[in-house]
Amino acid sequence: AMASAELTLGMIEAADGSPEAGERLRGACSLGLKMGNRSMQARAWLALSDVEPDPETASDAVRRVLALCEGSGLVHLQVLALARKAELALSAGRTGEADEASRQAVEMLRQYGNVQGPEERVLMVRAAVLGELGKREAGASLTGEAAGIVLSRAERITDPDLRRRFLEFPAHAAIVAAGVGPRDEGRP
Repeated sequence: AMASAELTLGMIEAADGSPEAGERLRGACSLGLKMGNRSMQARAWLALSDVEPDPETASDAVRRVLALCEGSGLVHLQVLALARKAELALSAGRTGEADEASRQAVEMLRQYGNVQGPEERVLMVRAAVLGELGKREAGASLTGEAAGIVLSRAERITDPDLRRRFLEFPAHAAIVAAGVGPRDEGRP
């Protein structure tokens, strides 16, 4: 329970931009290793790849996730790690690598269905890669799909204040704006 709490707290700190997140997530990686818990290790390394300021260290964290996922049934983490690999490759100008990783992530997402994580991130990464490749129409289609996922989740939130806060969360707001443009006041 302690290890899971460390991982969860590290992920919350990472989302909040806390400087302690990296240290806590590294600790969760170590705990997962001691426990032989591949899923915990992979989730911690993946979260660490998001907060690590050094691109090479972030890429190393993603490689660790992919190695842990190999043959382990952790398909959802593999999909998310491939998307993160594509993000890092794209930001480094390695468009070919980004194309391959994002294509593979979307193919796996389609094959296995939804993942335990932000499917919309996988689609947005692929859309960005397609945009870099000059395939803007295909990218726009994926962006619209990602926006649909966010809006669908929002519609299931019955409390109007919580729904509004969900949609105002920066990542969600950016996806919706990119996918459908500014929302009408009457929409969720």
